[in-house]
Amino acid sequence: MEQRQYSHTLIEELQTKTMRKVINGVEEIVKPVPGQDGNPKLNIVDPHVKMIIQKKIDEGIGDKPFSLNFDRNRPENITYDLTTSPVKLDEKLVEIDGDHYIDTFIYSAENLNHANPILIYFHGGAFMTGKIEEFGEQMKFIAEQAKSTVIFPHYRLAPENPYPAAIDDAMGIINWVKANHQQLGSDNEKIILAGDSAGASIINSCIVRLHNTSIIAKAVELYPAIDNDMEKYYKWSKFDVCSKDEKYAKNRVNRMLKSLPAFENNYLHHKIDPRDEIVNLFNLRDWGKLPPITFIVNQYDLLTLVTEEFVKKALEHNADLKVIKYMGCDHGSLNFFGTEPQAEDMCLEIAKIIIESSNLNESTCKSKN
Repeated sequence: MEQRQYSHTLIEELQTKTMRKVINGVEEIVKPVPGQDGNPKLNIVDPHVKMIIQKKIDEGIGDKPFSLNFDRNRPENITYDLTTSPVKLDEKLVEIDGDHYIDTFIYSAENLNHANPILIYFHGGAFMTGKIEEFGEQMKFIAEQAKSTVIFPHYRLAPENPYPAAIDDAMGIINWVKANHQQLGSDNEKIILAGDSAGASIINSCIVRLHNTSIIAKAVELYPAIDNDMEKYYKWSKFDVCSKDEKYAKNRVNRMLKSLPAFENNYLHHKIDPRDEIVNLFNLRDWGKLPPITFIVNQYDLLTLVTEEFVKKALEHNADLKVIKYMGCDHGSLNFFGTEPQAEDMCLEIAKIIIESSNLNESTCKSKN
């Protein structure tokens, strides 16, 4: 427990030393790189991130051809237990549509606040990778910090199970949680959906499918994949980075660009028009479908440019959105929980949203009584 590889003072900085800035036309809550002796710099790569990128440069990872087996078994994705109190873990096979089962992990805090909505987390990994071993510590920490229940489903992965398998599984889990929320530790009928990258894309697909319900209290999307055609948003000039760190920032963005064809070919697999609203929220037909969404993005991430363009468009339709940006970070920070302080801080932000939703629900109930 509490095995973080950095000083807790960095977390205190991330929680308290924020600022509001307009970046690429979007007002954002900005979290500067911590540990800069009170002199926040907004154009450097975080030292913890730089170390990880340098290791990948040394190993030539960006130069290697796509390998599904390698991506599913990355040795560098090591996470740490940062909890200080017991969190119960249950594993259950949940039946989806009477057709198949998916392995599902249920994290329950020791002192549950039964007013808290349950959080369902959909992991990232380009729809092709991701497993409990990479995300379990994060889920346990969120459950502890929010005194809540966190559900982590192992949805089916592409290319063995292309579109719409992951979305069907996500909808099945949402319906299962809705039907069993009290047994799972919550008196709150609403659900919070959270996910990173491809997992955030799955959330957006569920938002479209759930257009005639109000079950989603809030959504939390970490560096989401919103539009399949990401290259059209790319301009290196939009990334503000000092010359000494440019090679690190550019290395990660270039690796993202290189991976895009595998995503479309292996997940969508020509089964749907990539412009359809179910897989591209830019083309949402009814903007009233959107629940309150918090976007958590990183400075040196191609997907951040896409998210910022989406936020600008959604705000024209009066959407309830918030953007939190971590400076000096690249795509996939959450995978380095315990190594990158921003990953821990992201989990704290998610826990706050659960708690805020509980307070909102209690206020609504009191006003009705």
